[in-house]
Amino acid sequence: MSLIKSLLFTLLLAAAAVQASTRDEIERLWNPQGMAAQPAQPAAGTSARTEKPAPRWFRLSNGRQVNLADWKVVLFMQG
Repeated sequence: MSLIKSLLFTLLLAAAAVQASTRDEIERLWNPQGMAAQPAQPAAGTSARTEKPAPRWFRLSNGRQVNLADWKVVLFMQG
């Protein structure tokens, strides 16, 4: 019985560590200061102002509308 308890404890401890490391990675990606990206420097002749794209409205099946310019659509292939 002691072996089962120790295996269960080890499994729970490993699961908590994996979940915590995944959460840390997601927080680093979400936080712009946490990313190791170089600051983008605009070229001398270009303007630093970025224009927002024109809205592209899409009606959902429940009747609501969303602006597709605010979202990125990712398609997954099924094999």
